[in-house]
Amino acid sequence: MYKSINCYGGGEKNNLNFQNSFSKNKFTFTLAEVLITLVVIGIIAAITVPIAMANHKKIETANRIKKFYSNFTNAIKQAEIEHGIPSYSWPQVGNTNEEFFNTYLAKYISYSKIVTNPSDMYSDLMGGELLIYLNDGMIVGIASGYPTKSITLDVNGEKGPNSPSRDIFDFELMTGYDGAPPSNNDRYLFTPTCADYNSEGETDDYSRQGIINAMKDLKGTNSYAIWCGSTLFMMDGMEFKDDYPYRL
Repeated sequence: MYKSINCYGGGEKNNLNFQNSFSKNKFTFTLAEVLITLVVIGIIAAITVPIAMANHKKIETANRIKKFYSNFTNAIKQAEIEHGIPSYSWPQVGNTNEEFFNTYLAKYISYSKIVTNPSDMYSDLMGGELLIYLNDGMIVGIASGYPTKSITLDVNGEKGPNSPSRDIFDFELMTGYDGAPPSNNDRYLFTPTCADYNSEGETDDYSRQGIINAMKDLKGTNSYAIWCGSTLFMMDGMEFKDDYPYRL
């Protein structure tokens, strides 16, 4: 019969001494060290969290604009096939915006309701003539113009900030043109709006940097450049670059 042998000698007494020695040598933090660590973590979080949130907001807004633009472009193409004429030749005369939407686009767009001739400050931002509440929570406004229809998108519905080029973006659809459009056909289909942003007749700079500068300096002649966000977004490959001038 075998007996267990304590190789360390001293039995329970030596085991107790070993445990006490190990406990005394364990590394511990002082209160000051813990507080310093928490402060450093707080500083890092204060810097990185807002950046991460801003980047997430840019991606989310970009994805919503892409979805809207794709859906409306497809609706326009389907309506062109149905009616046998290009969108730039769709007549405006005699059509209200509601009739225009119902005739050409309604059956190809998923929406919950439309509101005609709304009259409040939000509706003014959205064109003030027709609001279309999409099933995904976005809102589209359609307003008359010649030779275009103004198509205004609010990516998050009536939630704030309700500000141009932050959550509200402007586009235009060429319609009512008698005959073929001018040579630059793409300009007269479904495009972002940044036309004639200069309110005092001076020459507009439509280069990328020119648009950014105008959006930053909205005083005087550049007052309409606040609506140029959709153009800059499309110019940058349907994304919001780091130097996009507005916080989304």
